[in-house]
Amino acid sequence: MSEQAPFDRDHEKWLQEYDLRRREIEIKEREANRNRWSAPLVIAIFTAAAAGLGNATAVVLNGIEQRSLEATEFDQARGIEETKAEAARIFEVIKTGNPDQAAKNLKFLVDVGLISDPGRIKSIKALDLEGNQLPALPPIISQPPINWDEPQPIGRPPKPGGKSKEVR
Repeated sequence: MSEQAPFDRDHEKWLQEYDLRRREIEIKEREANRNRWSAPLVIAIFTAAAAGLGNATAVVLNGIEQRSLEATEFDQARGIEETKAEAARIFEVIKTGNPDQAAKNLKFLVDVGLISDPGRIKSIKALDLEGNQLPALPPIISQPPINWDEPQPIGRPPKPGGKSKEVR
């Protein structure tokens, strides 16, 4: 019996080692069979790819919105410039000093299509073009051109009948 006891102990020790090795092998097999997609490097690559895709999408959407905004700004600026141009045309045609001529000039602008704003056309047509209610500004009188061959006075203009000092 005494010879059998060491054999049982060795056998029991061997069974424990066998069990331990079997569990190690099972763990290694589980790690080997574990989904490769859950590895940290793979997760980092997918995260970077998703961030890059998100950034690309943001850039594209910002570009689309920027173009839309610029188109809107361009349309608004063009509308403002058209309004300024029409106002300048109207201002020029009523600087005749004569309400009848101003009325003819305004009618001409509307007929030719140089005034295209429907509200402005309606307002012009609503004016009594024949009844002298139309404003007419006096024409701007231009000053005579300066003769640079003659000396020009400096400072105050000369008194009537007085001589101006020559500048050399």
